[in-house]
Amino acid sequence: MDYKKPLFRNVWLYRFLDFLIPVISLSIIIHKLTDMQISLGVISGLLFVLFAQYQGIYRSDTKEILNKGLTTLKIWSFLSISILIIDRAITNFQISNIDIFLWFLLTPIFFYIYRSIFKKFLLNQDLLYRNIAIIGAGDLGVSIAKSIQNSKFYSKALINFFDDNEELKGLHMSDIPVIDKASEFKKYVDNYNLVYICLPLACKKEINEIIELSSEHSVILKFVPDIPTFDFLSSNVEDFYGHPIIGITNTPSMNLTLRVVKRIEDLILSIIIISLISPLMFFISVVIKISSRGSVLFKQKRYGLDGNEFVMYKFRTMTTSDNGRIIKQAKKNDKRVTKVGLLLRKTSLDELPQFFNVIKGEMSIVGPRPHAVAHNKEYKKLISKYMQRHLMKPGITGWAQINGYRGEIRTLQEMQTRVDFDLHYINTWSLWLDIKIILISIYKGFISKKAY
Repeated sequence: MDYKKPLFRNVWLYRFLDFLIPVISLSIIIHKLTDMQISLGVISGLLFVLFAQYQGIYRSDTKEILNKGLTTLKIWSFLSISILIIDRAITNFQISNIDIFLWFLLTPIFFYIYRSIFKKFLLNQDLLYRNIAIIGAGDLGVSIAKSIQNSKFYSKALINFFDDNEELKGLHMSDIPVIDKASEFKKYVDNYNLVYICLPLACKKEINEIIELSSEHSVILKFVPDIPTFDFLSSNVEDFYGHPIIGITNTPSMNLTLRVVKRIEDLILSIIIISLISPLMFFISVVIKISSRGSVLFKQKRYGLDGNEFVMYKFRTMTTSDNGRIIKQAKKNDKRVTKVGLLLRKTSLDELPQFFNVIKGEMSIVGPRPHAVAHNKEYKKLISKYMQRHLMKPGITGWAQINGYRGEIRTLQEMQTRVDFDLHYINTWSLWLDIKIILISIYKGFISKKAY
């Protein structure tokens, strides 16, 4: 059997090199870096590694890392634009326009060069071959085998089955041969570097024997539990003091790295946006004050992350400020809405003060829209998984809003659809999805016929 083990799996080397590249490229362009410029290089390197970690670049396989060129370019482009805006609007890193342009251009070239070198000297040495044994040739084992065959991650894999059903020996399951009985796997263990156990949970003795056997050899062991698929929001398996725990509700927001990435995104964009729209907000405040009696801001309690209450800010658009047990949604031709308020609601300009909620950490720029406390108490009894919307911070705009579900809710089905969109966003959240939602919101999401 042609057996080759992966020899190069230290993803920390990639993290370290990715951290150094922005610093090195900046030092090449500017020979004598000031303290501010060194700080810029270090911060850029750290942020790049953080975003790359979230995007899944640093997986355990060299092939996955080296084939992420487009993702690398996207991350650096996002960082470059953010750094440029912050430098020009808030701070001063004392870099000329030509130098900062060259830095933005040279850094991804360095990323490409070092990845190309690694790809040539590592991937071409066949270090990514896998010899895979699947213990159990039942439906579960065959399903795993098909998934492996369809995976780019194991494109050069050699796969074999082992099963105690003697009638299967020598046969081909899903075009993969059954080599021998599972109990005879000990004869072949040194030929494999990855083993999937696909036996029923009732085969506790056999499973323990394979685990014990594998512990004596250099082999990666994975256990695939034969359990039915429940209606999970998202799930993962974790080790809890030696106990395998399946997380039934597991969203990106529960990952510390992803939380930090989203918080950085919110802070950077909020600071930029507030600095740009502050004259507009001042003008709106003056118009509201001289056009009707009452405060400029409307404050209302909403549910935030983990169902905790917070006070949300909006520009006042009505003559009343409902914040009690019963809150009546604004409807078409609602007499409570002022003339200025109608324009603000139509264009979503009344939402602008919520960027201060984002700065305070109570909201995010993108997320499920926060509903009034009274509405939450009503709908959580009527709609399944309604409160799971609060597994992420509420947003100024969201996936449901850009798909047309904003404003007045007329039927229970409309609210159910909005919740479905929110849960889809929570389950599939990514930095690029947020950017997409923000761009679509700017294009069409702020003006709505359903906003009264």
